[in-house]
Amino acid sequence: MGLLTTLLRGGSPLAVNPMDDRYWTRTGSTYTTTTGITMTPDLAFSASCIFQGTRLIAEPMGRFKPILYRRLGANGEAGKERARQHPLWPRLMKSVNAWMTASRFRVVMTARAVLWGNAYAEIRPTEDAAIGELRPLDPERVEVEQILETGRLVYRVIQADGTKRPLPQERVFHLPGFGVHKFMGAELLYFARQAVALWLAQEKFNALYFRQGTASTLAFEIKGLLGEEAHTRLRDSIATNVSGLDNMHRVLIGEEGGSFKELGNTAKDSQMVEAREAQVHEIARWMNIPVHLLRATQQPTFASIEMFNSEYYDITLAPWFDCWEQEIGRQLLTGDTDEDEFFAEFLLDALLRANTLDRAQSYGMLIDHGVYSQNEVRAQGYNLNIRPGEEMDTPRRSANIGGGGDARTTTRPRSAQVPPGREPDEEEDVAEARLPTPVRDIVAAAAQRVVHREVETIRAKAPRFAADPEGWVTWLDEFYAEQAKYLADTLQLWPRAVSSYVEEHRAALLADGLSVVEGWDREAAAGLVRLVLEQTAPPA
Repeated sequence: MGLLTTLLRGGSPLAVNPMDDRYWTRTGSTYTTTTGITMTPDLAFSASCIFQGTRLIAEPMGRFKPILYRRLGANGEAGKERARQHPLWPRLMKSVNAWMTASRFRVVMTARAVLWGNAYAEIRPTEDAAIGELRPLDPERVEVEQILETGRLVYRVIQADGTKRPLPQERVFHLPGFGVHKFMGAELLYFARQAVALWLAQEKFNALYFRQGTASTLAFEIKGLLGEEAHTRLRDSIATNVSGLDNMHRVLIGEEGGSFKELGNTAKDSQMVEAREAQVHEIARWMNIPVHLLRATQQPTFASIEMFNSEYYDITLAPWFDCWEQEIGRQLLTGDTDEDEFFAEFLLDALLRANTLDRAQSYGMLIDHGVYSQNEVRAQGYNLNIRPGEEMDTPRRSANIGGGGDARTTTRPRSAQVPPGREPDEEEDVAEARLPTPVRDIVAAAAQRVVHREVETIRAKAPRFAADPEGWVTWLDEFYAEQAKYLADTLQLWPRAVSSYVEEHRAALLADGLSVVEGWDREAAAGLVRLVLEQTAPPA
C-alpha cells in the first residue's frame, strides 16, 4: 500500500519509506475528494470528458500498426525492409493471444496507461516463439519493485485468493505513461481526481435541478404553528403537486396565508453552463488534448482547425507513438541481433493523409531546387526503399531553375530576391551570399505564400466591416494572432521578428485602411526574406 493511499484511506504513514519504489505503486484506485464523491475508475470513466479523452489517445494506437522492419546495410544506410518472417510479426500485426487482436491489445494497453499511468501484459512463451502470447494484467492488481542489487524489476500479480505471483522483468511487457518516476508513470485517476469529481458533481447538480422541475429549493412559509397531522398532510401535498417535471406549471392552493420562498441560487446565478465549460478545459489540460476535440462550446474557426489538428498529432499522439516504438524495441526485441537489426515503426500515412498534397508539393520543391536528392525524399518522406544510381543520389535542380544541373556546382545571381527596381544593399548581398542558392529560393517562395495569404484574407474580409469599425478592430486582433502562429511555423522566425511584423501591419491597416495592402505582395515578402536571411545566414 503506497503512502498516498494510506493517507487517503486512513492509518499511519510512518511505516512507509518515501525512498522505496513502492511509494509510487498503489494497488486499488478508490480516492476521496473534496466534493464528497468517492472516486473510482468506473466512476471516473462515466465522465464524458474522461471517456472521450481516453478514446482520442487510445484508439489511434489501435488503428495504426507498428510495422516491424529490418535495417539494410550498416546502420540502415541502405534502407529498410519489412521483417515478415520475424516471429514477433504476427503478434504485432494479427493477434496477441487467442481472444484479442493486436489492434484491440494496443487500445486497451494505451487506455490503461493513460488512466492508471501504467499498463502491463504477461509475456507467455510457446514452443514456436519466445513471445507466444501477450496477456494484459489488471493494473490495480500489479505491484512493481526494483531489486537494488541488480536493478531488475519484479512484478507481483495479486491473485483472486490474495496470494502474489511474482514475474521477472523478462516476462512482463510494461507500457508506462507520462511521469517523473524512473520506471513508473503517473496515475491520472489519482492526480486529476478533484477535477473529475467536480465534473461529476456538476452533472449530479444538473440532474437534480431538472428532477425538481428546474426550480430552486423552495420553502413554504405559513403563519402559526401546524400540528403534526397538518404538517404531514401539507408536506405530502407539496411533494405530490410541486416536485418533479410532471408537476411543472400546476397551481397549488396554499393554506392559512402560506407562501413559497426560494432558497439558494438559480441555475443562472450558479453559472451552470460556464462551470461545465470550464471543466472541459480543465480535463483537456490534464489529458494533454486540444480542447475542441472534447467538443467544447467554443470551437476553432475553419482557418485554424488544421493547425489544431496538427497540434493533436504533434503534442498528444506523437509521444505515445514514440513510447510504443521504443518499448517494443526495448522489451520485445531482446535477442542478440534483434535490437540492432530490427525496429518497430508506426505507419502513419493515413493520419497525415490530409497533408499529403502539401507534403508532395514541399518535397517537389526541395527536389527541384536541389536541396534533396530523390533518394533522400524516398527515405524521409514516403518510407520507400533506396533506389541505386547517381541520378537518385545527387541533388539536382530543375532545368528552369538556375540553369539546372548539379546543385552542388550551379551558381545563381545572389540578389534574386530583391524586388524589381531596387538595388540590394551591402548587408543583403552579404547575407544572401552566405546561404546556398536553393535555400534562398525556398525562403522567397515561402515568404510569398505567407504574404499572399495575408493580403487575400484581408481583402475578402474588409468589406464586411465597412460599417462596423469596432468589429474591424476585433477581427484584426484575432486574424493577426493566428497569422503570427502561421508566420512562425512557416518561416521559423524568432518571436520578436514575428511580433514586429504583425504589429506593423495591423497598425498600418488601422491607420490607412485597406489601400495599404497594395504592394505588400512584393515589399512585405521581400522584408520577410531579409528577416529570415539575417536570422539564418551562417557567419562569414
